[in-house]
Amino acid sequence: MKIATNQQGNTLFIIFITIALFGVLSAAIWNSSLQSNYDLDDDARTIALAKYAQKLGHLRDAVLRLKTVNECSDTEISFAYDSDNNGNVDASDDYWNAASSTDCYVFHPDGGQMSFPSLPSNVNDGSEIVITAANQIEDVGTTAHELYVIIPMLSLEACNELNARFGASTNADGSPIEEGSNFTTTNKFTGSFSLSGAVNNTNGETEICMNATRVNAVDVGDEYYFFYVLITN
Repeated sequence: MKIATNQQGNTLFIIFITIALFGVLSAAIWNSSLQSNYDLDDDARTIALAKYAQKLGHLRDAVLRLKTVNECSDTEISFAYDSDNNGNVDASDDYWNAASSTDCYVFHPDGGQMSFPSLPSNVNDGSEIVITAANQIEDVGTTAHELYVIIPMLSLEACNELNARFGASTNADGSPIEEGSNFTTTNKFTGSFSLSGAVNNTNGETEICMNATRVNAVDVGDEYYFFYVLITN
């Protein structure tokens, strides 16, 4: 009977050890899986932002082509697209420019032959880009006459990646520079270059992500906005 009891005890001990080791192994696999997912997310974001940077380059090229080949003036360029998804591009859509013909449309087969560059997921709060000429960008061009893309409410990681990709200025510790003024994101470009705000501390750069100070007349902090100039005069 004593021998049998010892054997049972040894068997139970082995079972407990096996269960414990299995738990440790499961936890290690779970943590490894979580880390892999984070790495994949980071890699996916990097790849998505790289592709988006290329799209912005194509957008700038399309605007230049409309100006030089199609002889569109700055005020005739239109970024109108079927934003309300009703099958037509008309006055109810964003960026509608009544002074434009389709050969001056960036997002039309007659013009720039592009599609509206929607942002990849998980790089900002879901806000759409804004194409505007409502803010004077400090030390860019010789007049208050810039047309540019704003990517609003980026994550810090996405902001840092964009700055690294474009070689933009940052603080000494690598963090985004504080913008230092008041700019607007509400005036979508419809052919007018009327000013209502400014973007400061850009060091004259045409591609830079910054830590906003004041947006649409509201004080903010640790909100990250990327500026990409399309037309400089």
